[in-house]
Amino acid sequence: MNSRDTLLLFRALLALVFRLGPSPRSAVLGAAAPRPYELPLVARELQSGTGAEAMLRKAIADDLAAVAPHADAYERRMHTATVLRAVQELRTQ
Repeated sequence: MNSRDTLLLFRALLALVFRLGPSPRSAVLGAAAPRPYELPLVARELQSGTGAEAMLRKAIADDLAAVAPHADAYERRMHTATVLRAVQELRTQ
């Protein structure tokens, strides 16, 4: 892991916010930029409960394109991995 890996790993925190129900009402990628990125398509995909990783990856990509168009391919991969890991941990609880 190089210094860029480490920096992006610790900067990219994900919050899945719950409100009266078992599925997240919102997803926010925080500390990845000067301000947190809300990921509404990710939250919607998690609410649908299909569990299809391909659909979740598409939602992540679409949200990142909207909120972080300046992100390079490496940053998009790191953010995608962060979200997928958070979702995986959420589903195992």
